[in-house]
Amino acid sequence: MMKKSVVTLMLAAILPAFVPIAPASATPPDIIDVTDEIFGITDNATLILRRTQDNLGVYSASVQDVYLVAIDHRTGQEALWPVHRVRLSENEPQQYSSKSEQMRGSVNPFAVLARGNGIMLPAKIWEQDGTAELGGTQVTIRYRDGAVYRIEATTLIDQLIASLDRLGTKIVNYPRMSPVTVKDLMVGQTFETRSCRFDTPIAQHNIAHSAVIRLLRVACNTEGEEHSLFVPITAQPITPPSR
Repeated sequence: MMKKSVVTLMLAAILPAFVPIAPASATPPDIIDVTDEIFGITDNATLILRRTQDNLGVYSASVQDVYLVAIDHRTGQEALWPVHRVRLSENEPQQYSSKSEQMRGSVNPFAVLARGNGIMLPAKIWEQDGTAELGGTQVTIRYRDGAVYRIEATTLIDQLIASLDRLGTKIVNYPRMSPVTVKDLMVGQTFETRSCRFDTPIAQHNIAHSAVIRLLRVACNTEGEEHSLFVPITAQPITPPSR
């Protein structure tokens, strides 16, 4: 069970994301946004907090879930655990209240960090460490250490889709205004390259093995939704690092 201090820290980080939207019609479209923030690094994995923001198909409420994602440094594969859920409700016009909920099978991210002999990494450590440019069907990623990668954009988008499918499979459906479920909205999505952007290439040394972990943020938009996730770069570079 998560300690109160951990819950407080998580809420301090995620509650500012709740921004009420002024109604423009009777009901809004069903929208779930998914956003990644890097949390820390262990001997074997990079830890990410993956946040979902669901408007429930209404203007007066929303649900935000937080999941812990561990990206294996060797394989690039993801492991996923629930962390925390917050519900926001409008009790009176422009008067909102929040309620925290325990999720089944939830983990304490700090406990996972400790078990992996890890360290928490502030956001400034993960500032952009190079450039990413879409040219034709390929994304060219240039890191400051001289490493250059050229990867098909569809390959990167497929990685994002696989992460969304994995998350959608993990989520337990909860009540929503419309008959559309969370899984319906999350699993089986498709994106065209023109609706996606590729940026924030980052590199961080593995504290245990002196290897470099390389990630790229892939953000795809469709019908008002944005999914902005980090995907691991596992391909071989076309130009190796100079140092």
